[in-house]
Amino acid sequence: MLLESYAQEVGSTLGALEAIAYSIESTEKFVSFRLDSARNRLLKVDVLAGILAAMFGCCSFIASVFGMNFKTPLFEEDEPLGLGEGTLFNLVVGLTLGLLLVWCVGTYCFFSTHRCWRPGKARRDQYLERDVIVT
Repeated sequence: MLLESYAQEVGSTLGALEAIAYSIESTEKFVSFRLDSARNRLLKVDVLAGILAAMFGCCSFIASVFGMNFKTPLFEEDEPLGLGEGTLFNLVVGLTLGLLLVWCVGTYCFFSTHRCWRPGKARRDQYLERDVIVT
């Protein structure tokens, strides 16, 4: 009788230990999912920073080409292209700024439609529901 009582105690203790081990494993998986999600968001921010660097790099290239002291027929006084003084410069600056604006708006629209950038409340709830492991 006493031996059966000890066997039941050991059995219930083993059951509790198995439940705790399963709980630890599920918590570990939950934390792993959350860390993966955070890593993916950081990678998306890195991609966005790379896109922005490329955009500003292209615009600075155009500005640096026009900043060099090369002899070119574009800036001669006799106006071979029929452009007034400073018109070509204003045209290039305007086109460069327009290109930069279109690129920025396009990047914003892409990341907004793919829900990569703004983790709203619904998205956080979605992560919580998906990451919870039912015991």
